[in-house]
Amino acid sequence: MFIIPGVIFMVFWAFALYAVILNGKSGLEALSYSKSLVKGRWWKVFLYFIVFSIIASVISWVLDAVLPDNKIINVIYSTLSNLVFTFVIVAATVLYLNL
Repeated sequence: MFIIPGVIFMVFWAFALYAVILNGKSGLEALSYSKSLVKGRWWKVFLYFIVFSIIASVISWVLDAVLPDNKIINVIYSTLSNLVFTFVIVAATVLYLNL
């Protein structure tokens, strides 16, 4: 019941953290700024976040399936997973800066 409104507000407020960090906004001002950035581009932002998530998930699943299970490989897997999810954060930041 609350899934659809949750997704809608998640996309509207996706850039609130970036507004706080990069623009010095706080509280409701950051949420309003994020919503103003997304307004009129909701589907575009939503699809970008879906693509970023799919890329990160596929790479993570492939690494998990390919790499054998031992302690050294687990460290390598964790490091590679962190790099992949860092890509997602950087991609979202670039998207924020370009809106």
